[in-house]
Amino acid sequence: MTTFSFPLTEFAKQIGLHPLNSYQRKNLLKFFCKLQDLPPIYQWFSDSEFRTSIIFPIIQVTNQSSRYTKLIVNITVCEAFYHLTYPFYFPNNFFIFHNKYDFSIKFAIIQSISCKLSNRKILYLEDLLNGLNNKNRNYVLQNLIQQFHYLNNKKFIKDEFYLLQKDNQIIQVNQLTKQLINSTKQLIFYENIL
Repeated sequence: MTTFSFPLTEFAKQIGLHPLNSYQRKNLLKFFCKLQDLPPIYQWFSDSEFRTSIIFPIIQVTNQSSRYTKLIVNITVCEAFYHLTYPFYFPNNFFIFHNKYDFSIKFAIIQSISCKLSNRKILYLEDLLNGLNNKNRNYVLQNLIQQFHYLNNKKFIKDEFYLLQKDNQIIQVNQLTKQLINSTKQLIFYENIL
């Protein structure tokens, strides 16, 4: 186990959120808490024996000052994380979010990419869109299309999508639209491995 400690404001500067307001600070803290929701790393030894490790076992935030808020983030990381044979890289704009929906979309994409070691990725759209009113659903669909367009333009993913529809039919498309995504349960895409 290795522990990293850093001021939250320094992290915010690194990802382009400076000066940091209270809304952004709250969302960054939520981001660090959600790191513990990532699935464990599996290491197989044989067909019947494996070991799992939690990547981020301990996340602690402390206030180091009584006069001004100076939050210090302490993240303890499993050393097996360093030895993964397949590292993940995301563009800088994935660490900046404008509201809770933008945060949810980017986090869902990061989670779908980092959960599987193969280049085939699945984004569960029903989980992302569940319970949204029409206005927020529309925003999420448009934002989702923009994020995938950006990832495709930057060559992070291939421009080949498979959509598992609500009627369990799979269709292949090269471009996403709101109408297509609106009737989709799972969005399957492929990461470019350079």
